[in-house]
Amino acid sequence: SNYATPDNEDINRDNTLNNIIDAFSFYFHLDKNIILSVIEDAIKQIWVQKYGDYDLIIKYNNDKLKLFQRMTYVNEVTNPRTQILSSDNNNLGEQVFEEIFLHNLPRIDIANISQKIKDNIQLKQQEQEYNEFKDQVGKIFNVTVVKYDGKDVIVRVMGIYNGIIPANLTKHEKFYNGEKIKCRLLEVRQRFSNNYNLYTI
Repeated sequence: SNYATPDNEDINRDNTLNNIIDAFSFYFHLDKNIILSVIEDAIKQIWVQKYGDYDLIIKYNNDKLKLFQRMTYVNEVTNPRTQILSSDNNNLGEQVFEEIFLHNLPRIDIANISQKIKDNIQLKQQEQEYNEFKDQVGKIFNVTVVKYDGKDVIVRVMGIYNGIIPANLTKHEKFYNGEKIKCRLLEVRQRFSNNYNLYTI
């Protein structure tokens, strides 16, 4: 086991989660601090689901992410995940921090954490998009057509978000991928979807 003080340790181990933070921040257009918060919440959620409400500490320093389990010295171990047997009883009640390496976790845990991260980030993205547009109903946007199947039109708003022009509001026009058009924002729905209703003008 590796014991350390997470507040003072010089963190220098490479961690692929830093790459995940950068990738999700870029792809979902979310601040890195939001991504980091989502990752921490996802890890804790999966940890609690599997192991119970253990004292898991997550530290992010020098662009590195590390996990620590708080451990207490006892004279009789009843929970090996949170307790360490004291050899001489002089350190009873003292606490240390055992580092947990993600790459040592079972694959199913990694898969569950990854899925929870994706789910939570998508929820954050929906929340950000809703807040971005909820007060802009009636505003005209310059958008780009990204998909048209002869019915609904999917457009890119502000170069980031997706909106939808329902078939009944297209005025029977034809659209082409990459075409630039003007749309008025008709409705914003707070739901688990990144589509916002717009209509052409």
